[in-house]
Amino acid sequence: MSPFARAALIFLGLLIGGAPAQAQEPLKVKPLYCGRGLFDVRRLEDAAKNVSGIDCIAGEKSTFACVAVADKEIGITEFSLKRDQDGDLTCLSGAPLAPERFGCLPGNLDGDREFEGVSLAPDNLIAVTSLAINRGKAKKSKWSLFRDSPGKCEAMGRGALAAFIKNTGSAELEWAIDRTQQCGGLIVEGLERMDGELYFGLRSPGQRAEGIAYIIHAPENAFFSDKPMPAGTAKLDKVKFAGADGKPVAGIGIRGMDAVNGKLILLTGDAGVKGTELALTRSRDKEMGCPDLMKGDEFPNAESGLAPMLWMWTPGAEEAQLIGALGGKFASAAVEGVTVIPGKADGKVDIILAIDDPSKAGLDTQLALIKGIVLP
Repeated sequence: MSPFARAALIFLGLLIGGAPAQAQEPLKVKPLYCGRGLFDVRRLEDAAKNVSGIDCIAGEKSTFACVAVADKEIGITEFSLKRDQDGDLTCLSGAPLAPERFGCLPGNLDGDREFEGVSLAPDNLIAVTSLAINRGKAKKSKWSLFRDSPGKCEAMGRGALAAFIKNTGSAELEWAIDRTQQCGGLIVEGLERMDGELYFGLRSPGQRAEGIAYIIHAPENAFFSDKPMPAGTAKLDKVKFAGADGKPVAGIGIRGMDAVNGKLILLTGDAGVKGTELALTRSRDKEMGCPDLMKGDEFPNAESGLAPMLWMWTPGAEEAQLIGALGGKFASAAVEGVTVIPGKADGKVDIILAIDDPSKAGLDTQLALIKGIVLP
């Protein structure tokens, strides 16, 4: 067993309250390479840098149509997967969408806006850009939501989406809209639609000590509308994440999500962030920060060192069910996107993961594969 896998195993053992030898084995993950090195960090196209969200849907003849979104370098990339006779997946070449396809987004996609999540359907895709103040640089939140349909680009800007947040009736979320990430500003990283609802998974804020992360949702038809969202339309779910002994996974945040048979697969990781000098200065400011919560250079939403984990959650349930933690080098990677690929008739599925800046974890591809697992 590699040192990384052993560390993940020990961590998971501590997480569920048992000795390491009794702990659940980490999930086995391997790199997934695309044709032409589309997601290879040694040969990246701009639209494929820092992949932060992914989604795939079934296509024709054992193929799957996929889309990935990127932060830092604004871009959306289409590609495909193919399953061979042995059941193995191959990543095929793709290409970035022309910027005109999402040219309706407000603000001309300035440097403070980053794609974080994406949901793909046969007739359109929906993507969300980041909301929280980006590492303390922006003066206001830069959240946008856009839908790309054949020949049509629709977008919602910060004002409309802030109204959606306020529609939940949560004073905590409303306070977080224009706060820095270090103060637990509202960061949306997961996006999925299911049964007519659009779900947003939050990296922060949350109830860190209690191991609770937030999901907000509303009917998809309530978005991209000229009419105001009726009061009480948006809902907030406070989801508990706990080990087998019931102890909370403190500091957890949602990094990605995907829909499977009426449930959501949740990808979680560290809710916390690093503290740059500029971000700390912003965080001490009353307008965008949390001066009452700052203690020198210490800030409330600091990193806690959590490994990426996968969970199953039924909408409306109080608690998510643990699938497993990632092992090997992936235990220290910034895994930010997840999509489930149906398997054959044996009930097993494959899971594709998207990795932001994989070189920091000693990896050389933006995509990874968990092959042939049975979901809870």
